Amino acid sequence: MLVVFALLVLCLAGYFLWQACRVRLIRVEFLVPGSMRETAAVSAWLVKKETLLSAPAGGRLTLPVTDGERVRAGDTVAVIETPGGARMEVRAPVAGIFSTGVDGLENTLKPEMLNALEMNKLEKLEQNRDRPVNGMTVEKGRPVGKVVDNLSPVLFWLQTPEKDYRTADMARGKSLSLLWQGNRLSGRIVESRQSGGCWQTVVSVTDYPDQLVHFRQVTVDLIKGDLSGFLVPAGALVVRGGRTGLFVLSRQTVRWTPVDVRGSLSGRAAVTGAGLNNATQIVVNPRWAREGDRIE
Repeated sequence: MLVVFALLVLCLAGYFLWQACRVRLIRVEFLVPGSMRETAAVSAWLVKKETLLSAPAGGRLTLPVTDGERVRAGDTVAVIETPGGARMEVRAPVAGIFSTGVDGLENTLKPEMLNALEMNKLEKLEQNRDRPVNGMTVEKGRPVGKVVDNLSPVLFWLQTPEKDYRTADMARGKSLSLLWQGNRLSGRIVESRQSGGCWQTVVSVTDYPDQLVHFRQVTVDLIKGDLSGFLVPAGALVVRGGRTGLFVLSRQTVRWTPVDVRGSLSGRAAVTGAGLNNATQIVVNPRWAREGDRIE
């Protein structure tokens, strides 16, 4: 009988010792509001509504408007002084932004021609880097600039690994957000197809900085995930009865409370919920916690 009693005492002592040790293993942290963003850098070709302007005759070029200046239809954007002394003006046929960034792809990269183009073939095309400048001598027919319609959408033609995106995410009509030089651009997928293990996707962006029209190829960050709320380790979430929640401290006692999970990225989840605030403490390693535990 004494042996049984001694074993019972030892078991009880061991149990209470284990409980004390278990509670000491519980780690708590204050909730911290924040945001998370997952991006992927991709190269994009820009397709714009562009009108090329060519020299009507050979001669000395003068540009009375600056690169990036907005012009109206009929404005003089270039002047050619021929060797015979004639002065010939080049007028903008449409309104838009004047650009000297002529690259030779204006007649290839047109919105209506994208379906017939392959991006890997486009990479092999040589771009013209010889921009027209004041005082240079030009031949008849040489492009002296272009007018870009800044009221029309710019199309971003980009390529992403097929394995990184679900088919549903790349469907026509879906929204995509891009980052370019600190500017967040919201776009809509107007064309998407699979080719060579990649998605070739055309994203239409209607609101963009004017300086974007001067570029043909840019690097953008494709936003794959964008979340905000209280950021917690994904391992801190506790599922009960089909609902997700957290162990929180209420008057030094562990209590389970339900939360709304807005999403997770890189091992952290963004949550919101009634009663959650900056003063809320949560258990970040719930495997050691039991509801009702006292944390001193």
